Amino acid sequence: MAAIGDKALRTRVKLFGNLLGKVLQQQAGSDVLEAVETLRKGYISLRKKESIFKRRSINNMMEKLDANTLNHVIRAFSLYFSLVNIAEEAYQHRQRRQILRGGGPLWQGSFDEALRQFKDEGITIEQIQELL
Repeated sequence: MAAIGDKALRTRVKLFGNLLGKVLQQQAGSDVLEAVETLRKGYISLRKKESIFKRRSINNMMEKLDANTLNHVIRAFSLYFSLVNIAEEAYQHRQRRQILRGGGPLWQGSFDEALRQFKDEGITIEQIQELL
């Protein structure tokens, strides 16, 4: 996930993460939730500062997980990133609607923006047809 700069988006992602944690607790148990949280925090730590010892510790932990727990952990991370993608897409759609309401183009590089630029630069339909 790219760095999340908008507070509303960060809040939504955090909400989804908390809800997923509750579902994991209820459906898979505290062992799975604990494994997911340990891995999540460990990889966040590694992203901030690489440590061969921390990486080995995380790898050792994963190797010790039984197949069932590992399956739940993999599914949990897959679901989490799917939820993050949904939150980001909804955020982008909200931004686009706000831009459109303000009279701006649909998004940078869109066909809508290209037509607006043609119009602003005085390019005629005939010139566009000639280009095509």
